[in-house]
Amino acid sequence: MFLDKTSLYSAEGQYNLTDALGLAKSGTELLVGGSWRQYSLNSQGTLFADTAGRIKINEMGLYGQLSQKLFNDVVKLSLSGRYDKNENFDPRFTPRVSAVVKLAKDNYLRFSYQEAYRFPSTQNQWINLVVSGGGYLVGGLQQMINYYSLNTNPVYNAAGSVINFSPIRPERSNSFEFGYKAVVAKKLMIDAYVYFASFNDFITSSNGLQVATGRAFSVAQNATGTVNTSGWGLSGEYLLPSNFSVSANIFSDVVNSQPSDPNFISYFNTPKYRVNVGLSNSGFGYKNRFGFGVAYKWQDSFYYQGSFACGNVDAFGTIDAMVSCKIPKIKSLVKLGASNLLNHYYTNGYGNSQVGGLYYISFGYNVF
Repeated sequence: MFLDKTSLYSAEGQYNLTDALGLAKSGTELLVGGSWRQYSLNSQGTLFADTAGRIKINEMGLYGQLSQKLFNDVVKLSLSGRYDKNENFDPRFTPRVSAVVKLAKDNYLRFSYQEAYRFPSTQNQWINLVVSGGGYLVGGLQQMINYYSLNTNPVYNAAGSVINFSPIRPERSNSFEFGYKAVVAKKLMIDAYVYFASFNDFITSSNGLQVATGRAFSVAQNATGTVNTSGWGLSGEYLLPSNFSVSANIFSDVVNSQPSDPNFISYFNTPKYRVNVGLSNSGFGYKNRFGFGVAYKWQDSFYYQGSFACGNVDAFGTIDAMVSCKIPKIKSLVKLGASNLLNHYYTNGYGNSQVGGLYYISFGYNVF
């Protein structure tokens, strides 16, 4: 059992310099911004290595984006870059470039390439948790490696090889996306995309036994090989008479290749397929004041990999529904709805608690 009173403080801002620099007439847009964030870890030693007091982690970031319209707004190019610093890691700069091409009225192609990174999470850095059975979940910072003498008192993996622990590093990725979006006859909207991504220094964990102490360790580390993923999605919405509309979408995400190390754990806890189908009405009845929406959501089975347990998660489907009523005199909207209307219990992660229905009523003031 652990106690976590961790706090997060953040501030961010963005400014559009387009008008200030007189760029609008040339079809140019310039945005700049920045952010600051501080994690203040406070588990009193029950989750993090903070028995001596709070552990503070500071992050800051700066970014800019330049966009340019070309050929009478047929093409829009965007170039952006972001600089980030976490006090426990070297600074990172990541660029992104994208293009949107107008093929015809209400028909667009989009392309993008981007580099990204992911700083290790607070748990990846500082977790220090003893789990049932005497196992230790340990962060990957050099301080944690030294504290448990993971390199001086060897830790052996399942194959009997010594694990050489290194300080954890930010995860890096490169990705390409291609997409198409169109509105047909002002009634049908379709959107499709496909992406490919490659990850290096993929954040995972190394598991083994320290023979000298008899302790089993799971330590946050970076994979030595490359992880390649891909995915695609297709969605559509069709407007029917009398304010009715139907919608449907399907998405897929998979790991195509990963390091050959049999002990590698990707934690890629995503179903291969996810499907949503919905029917809604934005206004019917007396002066079109009533509305409703119903959606069926389904996801495929998948193998869940977690720090505490691994196992199969069964496929499941649920129904969400909502009815609403507008009150024009006070510009308000009342909603009555349910998530998982039929109260079908399911699990979205191996070892997680089962999830049932959630029923709600809401009142919104000054919403239209």
